[in-house]
Amino acid sequence: MIVNSTLISFFSTRLQGISSIFIALGLAWLHNLFDGNLAIFKEASTGVIAFSYTLSLFVLDDFVRYWLHRWLHTIPLLWAFHKVHHSATSLNPFTVFRVHPVEAILMLLGRAFVAGVCVIIFVFFFSDKVTLVTILGASIFTFAFDIIGSNLRHSNIPLCYYHPVERVFISPAQHQIHHSSAAEHLNKNYGIVFSLWDLCFDSHCFSSKDQVLFYGLEKAENKPHSFSSLYLRPFLEAWKNLS
Repeated sequence: MIVNSTLISFFSTRLQGISSIFIALGLAWLHNLFDGNLAIFKEASTGVIAFSYTLSLFVLDDFVRYWLHRWLHTIPLLWAFHKVHHSATSLNPFTVFRVHPVEAILMLLGRAFVAGVCVIIFVFFFSDKVTLVTILGASIFTFAFDIIGSNLRHSNIPLCYYHPVERVFISPAQHQIHHSSAAEHLNKNYGIVFSLWDLCFDSHCFSSKDQVLFYGLEKAENKPHSFSSLYLRPFLEAWKNLS
């Protein structure tokens, strides 16, 4: 947690400059594409713009994270790093910090890209009316999802939603299935917030109130939980996948 937080903070500050250049180039491209017309929807209310921007950012971010998460599992080069997260043999709230820095940086890049695209589009069409609707500093939608149990996903509390709800939102029990070492749960429930993506792309699995799960990697992949195993060995495995 300490090492990852330090590295993410280091890269986040450097991404800000890159994001600013990306946004400026994107706005310039749209400016040329629409013959210099800016803030096309000038009459839209600030409240509608703020809500639309917050919702669009939330949904697009989750869609991109779904695909990044899926690729972390299905591309051997990326799995070498993501398996650090899945090497946990029990789940608790600190498991969310059990992530290789390479994976953390990839997710950071993905979220920065999504944020940049949303800013470009909304600033171009709505000018300076664009704001993010937050509660306690978090997006209202992120806050709401956390309230209904998101923080229990890395725990031994199998909180299930009704199946119609689990077709739309990932329940903590569904994410626990994602961590399961059982063969029938392999490559299931990649979604972070929405299970709609899993439903659309054939990776959906409903939870069960009486599910009994075991976590960790396959026996052949189990490694000692040492600093070098978690941080350095993935680089060696990634290099073998490249060669």
